[in-house]
Amino acid sequence: MYRRLLAALLVHALGSALVAAPIALKELELLVRMRTPDAEILKDVLARRLLTPIDAPAEQSLAKVGISPTLLAQLKTGSFAVSKEAALTLQQQELQRIAVLKAEREQDVLTFKRLQEAQQASSQATTASSDTVRKMIDGKLLRLENGSLRPYPADELKRVRIFAFYYSAFWCGPCRQFTPKLVEYYQRVKVKHPELEIIFVSGDHTAASMQTYMEKTGMPFPAITFDAIKASSVRQYAGGSIPWLSLVNASGEPISSNAKTKQYVAPIEILNGLDQIFAKSDVPAR
Repeated sequence: MYRRLLAALLVHALGSALVAAPIALKELELLVRMRTPDAEILKDVLARRLLTPIDAPAEQSLAKVGISPTLLAQLKTGSFAVSKEAALTLQQQELQRIAVLKAEREQDVLTFKRLQEAQQASSQATTASSDTVRKMIDGKLLRLENGSLRPYPADELKRVRIFAFYYSAFWCGPCRQFTPKLVEYYQRVKVKHPELEIIFVSGDHTAASMQTYMEKTGMPFPAITFDAIKASSVRQYAGGSIPWLSLVNASGEPISSNAKTKQYVAPIEILNGLDQIFAKSDVPAR
């Protein structure tokens, strides 16, 4: 569990929009694999710098994932990398942060009991208080259908007992890396567990960028309309960086710890917790 947390943390924390840390080789490779335009990669590098210079092993590794010769030549100039002293300081800070997270990991990241209660709640037992989230987002949803964003009625969410708010943006490299995993997870789990719904809350600068992001990643889940995001109550479950995934029940009460404490939890850990709960509920009663 700790190894998985460390791996996810190193990828996501290095690209955090809040910290704007230098780009590590692993993140750079992922951007190339995702066919991110050279101009966009170069823009990110100019803004954040490289954690380490592009040496011979790094050059070979990037060549294997298909980096363009032009971009590779630009990155090899050495002017994009942070100093050795700065890189060492960042690595030490990251190790300290990981140590703190390892200590905190002994506590439950998710309140599993509340997840189970939310999942087992009867779809016919909806009360005014358990319908809070649906009312909160009623009239503010869109969904990608045949290449176009169309209004999505909140009535479709009557069976939902677990809402996963996904805060992300197209301009964020770590977000683009994680989103395909979230899409795959949704397609795998949603049919069997209709009590779960993911809601995309965009951090993009324009509605066009938001739509492009949804189209390129094939988001199958609904999203808050761009014009409604700033004033939406769902912002209360977000943290200070992206990608961020928070779980709440239908009453709007936090289920995952990060929805309440605002402390970072890697989105992949949230999905792992959900899988554990769903796995338990899928075991036939004896």
